[in-house]
Amino acid sequence: MDISMNDVNFRSLLLRKYKTYKMNDLDCMVVLLCDELLNLDKTIAINSELLSNYMSAPIDKIDDSLAKLFDCNFIELVIEDGVSKISLANLKMKIFKDFKKDIIIENSMITNTSNIQSNIYEYYVNRIGRQLSPIETNKLLSLMQDGYLIAEIKQAIDICKDKNKTSINNVINTCKKVREERLNSENNDAE
Repeated sequence: MDISMNDVNFRSLLLRKYKTYKMNDLDCMVVLLCDELLNLDKTIAINSELLSNYMSAPIDKIDDSLAKLFDCNFIELVIEDGVSKISLANLKMKIFKDFKKDIIIENSMITNTSNIQSNIYEYYVNRIGRQLSPIETNKLLSLMQDGYLIAEIKQAIDICKDKNKTSINNVINTCKKVREERLNSENNDAE
Protein backbone atom coordinates (compact mmCIF):
# COMPACT_ATOMS: atom_id res chain seq x y z
CA MET A 1 0.00 0.00 0.00
CA ASP A 2 1.35 3.38 -0.98
CA ILE A 3 0.96 6.44 1.21
CA SER A 4 0.40 9.79 -0.44
CA MET A 5 0.89 13.28 0.94
CA ASN A 6 -2.87 13.60 1.28
CA ASP A 7 -2.90 10.67 3.70
CA VAL A 8 -0.81 12.45 6.33
CA ASN A 9 -1.52 15.46 8.50
CA PHE A 10 1.19 17.96 7.53
CA ARG A 11 0.51 20.28 10.47
CA SER A 12 0.68 17.52 13.03
CA LEU A 13 3.97 16.21 11.60
CA LEU A 14 5.38 19.73 11.48
CA LEU A 15 4.54 20.33 15.13
CA ARG A 16 6.27 17.10 16.10
CA LYS A 17 9.36 17.53 13.94
CA TYR A 18 10.01 21.26 13.37
CA LYS A 19 13.00 21.29 15.69
CA THR A 20 14.69 18.59 13.61
CA TYR A 21 14.54 21.03 10.69
CA LYS A 22 16.29 23.66 12.82
CA MET A 23 13.18 25.79 13.07
CA ASN A 24 12.31 27.74 16.16
CA ASP A 25 8.81 28.31 17.53
CA LEU A 26 8.34 31.48 15.47
CA ASP A 27 9.37 29.71 12.24
CA CYS A 28 6.89 26.94 12.94
CA MET A 29 4.12 29.44 13.66
CA VAL A 30 4.89 31.34 10.46
CA VAL A 31 4.64 28.11 8.44
CA LEU A 32 1.39 27.09 10.13
CA LEU A 33 -0.12 30.53 9.58
CA CYS A 34 0.99 30.59 5.94
CA ASP A 35 -0.58 27.17 5.45
CA GLU A 36 -3.82 28.31 7.01
CA LEU A 37 -3.98 31.50 4.96
CA LEU A 38 -3.19 29.59 1.75
CA ASN A 39 -5.96 27.11 2.55
CA LEU A 40 -8.39 30.02 2.91
CA ASP A 41 -7.27 31.84 -0.24
CA LYS A 42 -4.76 30.32 -2.67
CA THR A 43 -4.09 33.69 -4.31
CA ILE A 44 -3.32 35.65 -1.13
CA ALA A 45 -0.05 37.60 -1.09
CA ILE A 46 1.63 36.55 2.13
CA ASN A 47 4.18 38.88 3.68
CA SER A 48 5.38 39.82 7.16
CA GLU A 49 2.89 42.67 7.40
CA LEU A 50 -0.07 40.37 6.74
CA LEU A 51 1.25 37.74 9.16
CA SER A 52 1.74 40.35 11.90
CA ASN A 53 -2.05 40.85 11.93
CA TYR A 54 -2.35 37.31 13.32
CA MET A 55 0.76 37.20 15.52
CA SER A 56 2.21 39.07 18.46
CA ALA A 57 5.77 38.87 17.12
CA PRO A 58 7.26 42.10 15.72
CA ILE A 59 7.19 42.51 11.94
CA ASP A 60 11.00 42.48 11.67
CA LYS A 61 11.17 39.10 13.49
CA ILE A 62 8.47 37.69 11.22
CA ASP A 63 10.37 39.04 8.22
CA ASP A 64 13.59 37.40 9.48
CA SER A 65 11.70 34.11 9.91
CA LEU A 66 10.30 34.30 6.37
CA ALA A 67 13.79 35.01 5.02
CA LYS A 68 15.20 32.04 6.94
CA LEU A 69 12.44 29.77 5.62
CA PHE A 70 13.14 30.98 2.06
CA ASP A 71 16.90 30.41 2.51
CA CYS A 72 16.24 26.85 3.70
CA ASN A 73 13.94 26.26 0.71
CA PHE A 74 11.05 25.45 3.03
CA ILE A 75 9.07 28.27 1.46
CA GLU A 76 9.41 29.27 -2.16
CA LEU A 77 7.98 31.94 -4.38
CA VAL A 78 6.06 30.54 -7.34
CA ILE A 79 4.29 32.28 -10.18
CA GLU A 80 0.89 30.94 -11.16
CA ASP A 81 -1.31 32.69 -13.72
CA GLY A 82 1.01 35.71 -13.62
CA VAL A 83 0.62 36.06 -9.85
CA SER A 84 3.51 35.40 -7.47
CA LYS A 85 2.66 33.61 -4.28
CA ILE A 86 4.23 31.59 -1.51
CA SER A 87 4.31 27.80 -1.71
CA LEU A 88 4.98 25.33 1.08
CA ALA A 89 5.31 22.40 -1.34
CA ASN A 90 9.05 21.87 -0.66
CA LEU A 91 8.57 21.70 3.09
CA LYS A 92 5.52 19.47 2.80
CA MET A 93 7.41 17.11 0.50
CA LYS A 94 10.42 17.01 2.84
CA ILE A 95 8.24 16.25 5.87
CA PHE A 96 6.35 13.61 3.90
CA LYS A 97 9.56 11.89 2.72
CA ASP A 98 10.96 11.94 6.26
CA PHE A 99 7.68 10.49 7.53
CA LYS A 100 7.94 7.62 5.03
CA LYS A 101 11.56 7.00 6.09
CA ASP A 102 10.45 6.89 9.73
CA ILE A 103 7.80 4.31 8.87
CA ILE A 104 10.33 2.16 7.03
CA ILE A 105 12.79 2.37 9.94
CA GLU A 106 10.07 1.54 12.47
CA ASN A 107 8.90 -1.44 10.42
CA SER A 108 12.49 -2.62 10.15
CA MET A 109 12.93 -2.39 13.92
CA ILE A 110 9.71 -4.35 14.49
CA THR A 111 10.89 -7.03 12.05
CA ASN A 112 14.31 -7.24 13.76
CA THR A 113 12.68 -7.53 17.20
CA SER A 114 10.37 -10.22 15.88
CA ASN A 115 13.35 -12.12 14.42
CA ILE A 116 15.24 -11.89 17.72
CA GLN A 117 12.21 -13.19 19.62
CA SER A 118 11.81 -16.01 17.14
CA ASN A 119 15.50 -16.94 17.49
CA ILE A 120 15.27 -17.08 21.29
CA TYR A 121 12.11 -19.18 21.15
CA GLU A 122 13.72 -21.58 18.66
CA TYR A 123 16.86 -21.77 20.80
CA TYR A 124 14.81 -22.60 23.88
CA VAL A 125 12.75 -25.24 22.05
CA ASN A 126 15.86 -26.85 20.49
CA ARG A 127 17.81 -26.94 23.76
CA ILE A 128 14.97 -27.96 26.07
CA GLY A 129 13.23 -30.22 23.58
CA ARG A 130 9.64 -29.06 23.96
CA GLN A 131 7.34 -26.25 22.82
CA LEU A 132 6.71 -23.20 24.97
CA SER A 133 3.31 -22.61 26.50
CA PRO A 134 1.76 -19.15 26.01
CA ILE A 135 2.65 -18.23 29.61
CA GLU A 136 6.26 -19.34 29.10
CA THR A 137 6.38 -17.39 25.84
CA ASN A 138 5.21 -14.24 27.65
CA LYS A 139 7.77 -14.73 30.41
CA LEU A 140 10.57 -15.14 27.86
CA LEU A 141 9.33 -12.03 26.06
CA SER A 142 9.37 -10.15 29.38
CA LEU A 143 13.06 -10.97 29.81
CA MET A 144 13.79 -9.41 26.42
CA GLN A 145 11.64 -6.37 27.18
CA ASP A 146 13.44 -5.95 30.50
CA GLY A 147 16.66 -5.53 28.54
CA TYR A 148 18.35 -8.86 29.11
CA LEU A 149 20.95 -9.59 26.46
CA ILE A 150 20.35 -12.44 24.04
CA ALA A 151 23.65 -13.97 25.19
CA GLU A 152 22.49 -13.84 28.83
CA ILE A 153 19.21 -15.58 28.01
CA LYS A 154 20.94 -18.26 25.93
CA GLN A 155 23.54 -18.82 28.65
CA ALA A 156 20.76 -19.22 31.24
CA ILE A 157 18.96 -21.73 29.00
CA ASP A 158 22.22 -23.70 28.61
CA ILE A 159 22.89 -23.71 32.37
CA CYS A 160 19.34 -24.88 33.09
CA LYS A 161 19.61 -27.62 30.46
CA ASP A 162 22.89 -28.83 31.96
CA LYS A 163 21.28 -28.97 35.44
CA ASN A 164 18.15 -30.61 33.97
CA LYS A 165 16.03 -27.82 35.50
CA THR A 166 14.32 -26.50 32.42
CA SER A 167 11.24 -24.71 33.72
CA ILE A 168 10.86 -21.14 32.55
CA ASN A 169 11.06 -19.91 36.16
CA ASN A 170 14.48 -21.61 36.51
CA VAL A 171 15.57 -19.96 33.26
CA ILE A 172 14.42 -16.54 34.53
CA ASN A 173 16.19 -16.93 37.88
CA THR A 174 19.34 -18.20 36.18
CA CYS A 175 19.20 -15.32 33.71
CA LYS A 176 19.12 -12.87 36.63
CA LYS A 177 22.18 -14.56 38.15
CA VAL A 178 24.01 -14.52 34.80
CA ARG A 179 23.35 -10.80 34.45
CA GLU A 180 24.43 -10.13 38.01
CA GLU A 181 27.69 -12.01 37.43
CA ARG A 182 28.31 -10.12 34.19
CA LEU A 183 27.70 -6.75 35.84
CA ASN A 184 29.94 -7.65 38.81
CA SER A 185 32.64 -8.75 36.40
CA GLU A 186 32.39 -5.51 34.44
CA ASN A 187 32.54 -3.45 37.65
CA ASN A 188 35.64 -5.35 38.80
CA ASP A 189 37.28 -4.80 35.40
CA ALA A 190 36.52 -1.08 35.60
CA GLU A 191 38.24 -0.73 38.96
